Amino acid sequence: QGHTGAHTQAPVWCSPLQPQVTDLMPLQMLVQPGSPLTLDWSRLAGIDAGTARAVLGLCRLWADQDLQLELRSPSRLLGLLADQTPTGVSTTERVWWDTRLAVLRLLGRASEFEAVAMDFCLTYELSPPPWEPPRCRCVVHELDAFPAIDVPRALVAKGYVLSGAIGGLERPWAQHWAPPEPGPLPWEIDGHGLLRMDMAAARDFLDWCRLQHAVGYRIHLIEVNRLVAALLLSLDVGDGLRLVLRND
Repeated sequence: QGHTGAHTQAPVWCSPLQPQVTDLMPLQMLVQPGSPLTLDWSRLAGIDAGTARAVLGLCRLWADQDLQLELRSPSRLLGLLADQTPTGVSTTERVWWDTRLAVLRLLGRASEFEAVAMDFCLTYELSPPPWEPPRCRCVVHELDAFPAIDVPRALVAKGYVLSGAIGGLERPWAQHWAPPEPGPLPWEIDGHGLLRMDMAAARDFLDWCRLQHAVGYRIHLIEVNRLVAALLLSLDVGDGLRLVLRND
């Protein structure tokens, strides 16, 4: 769900319309001190309580680390969280308030944090959470002036190439590819243009790789970006696939 920036080599994580907890899993592997990361919320249309809780955990973790983050259109996320935190409705699950406050702290927005903390105080009749400056450094770019356009999902299989965004029932490895002639060289798949894969596609791709490995092929996915690599590694690549990261 991302691509590598041309200048910083920083991965870009793009939120799906309705992100699930599994969509956030690769972020735990990618966010490292000294390695910038971009989080793009421009397509976000909805969020459930479980995903909000995952966002809360990540924001609290990142805010206390020496990190560099770029957030695109965080107003979409904050707007959805604001919709879930009406002042005075004490039956609201607290995760929504906690997540909203954690995002504001991550962004370094002290005045907004304090205003929301006061609303929290009025709602639950509790002391407002104190403001603590974050260690993390965030740069914000609002992209809401631009239309939210899906990354093209078309798959190009010229030779053995993966590109675009792979999801759903798209299985070019099973539908369009004929195995190369057996030989000593590995079966190379060019992933330079591959922006992202969803969880189902990643699992299917790894299952396919294991089948090919079982009949004698060595498969290399070359020029793959770090976000896709992190997703595949989280699912246990094993002996079926070797990943070669992009270095541009």
